[in-house]
Amino acid sequence: MPAVDSSVIRFLRYDPRERALQITFTSGKTYIYLDVPPKVYDAFLKADSKGEFFNEEIRDQYSFAPK
Repeated sequence: MPAVDSSVIRFLRYDPRERALQITFTSGKTYIYLDVPPKVYDAFLKADSKGEFFNEEIRDQYSFAPK
């Protein structure tokens, strides 16, 4: 689970087989986003601002569940 340089996101974990993206926020809450394509995860890792990428490309785009 890679730690990321972000003021709002602490860790990311991605399962390419399940296309499931697990995000742990600095608040300590963890959510799993479903059916996320590998290219979106790769772009997320490369994004200069993880919080901005999350808000624009993941939040409200994919179904999610708390972990």
